[in-house]
Amino acid sequence: MRAFQSTKLSYFFNLLDIDQDGHLSVDDFSDLSMKAQNYLGIQDNERAKERLAKQGLTFFKRIRSNLELKSTTISLMDWLARFDEILETKDELAIDDIVQSFIALIFAIVDENKDGFLSEEEYIQLFTSFNVPLQEAKAAFRTLDRNNDHRLSRYEILSSIETFISSDDPKESGNWIFGDWRVAEG
Repeated sequence: MRAFQSTKLSYFFNLLDIDQDGHLSVDDFSDLSMKAQNYLGIQDNERAKERLAKQGLTFFKRIRSNLELKSTTISLMDWLARFDEILETKDELAIDDIVQSFIALIFAIVDENKDGFLSEEEYIQLFTSFNVPLQEAKAAFRTLDRNNDHRLSRYEILSSIETFISSDDPKESGNWIFGDWRVAEG
């Protein structure tokens, strides 16, 4: 794997590692679910809380399955090694399933009105809850909104995640889907 892709994937791993213990685990996705509950203001809605918790757990299981890992946690080394294999062999099925997992999680958390689009506000609130600085989230949204309609379609998000995972071209706009990955370089 090229250093560029390793940097991006390390940055994304660190965003998902909510407790910053160096491993992705069910607890990280439980914490993600709680952050989403706070973001959505549904702390008192048990049904919605259960749906989000289930979505987070499903996402973790799908990622672990796609990375073909059996342990209950995912280390950064395992994460990068498996992505290296997937990219080296151009495993389109694994890439597609990982992308679809991300799409399902993102839209389950932030597409409040279920219109199939993320507004700038929805996008910014999601990524600032991951501790992405506000100005960086705004810049990322503008970069990804290629048609300047002030919202991101499922296709724009899908294309961006796919680019983020598989492109080794630093100039691709999809590299900004999760914010400024270059902070991982510094």
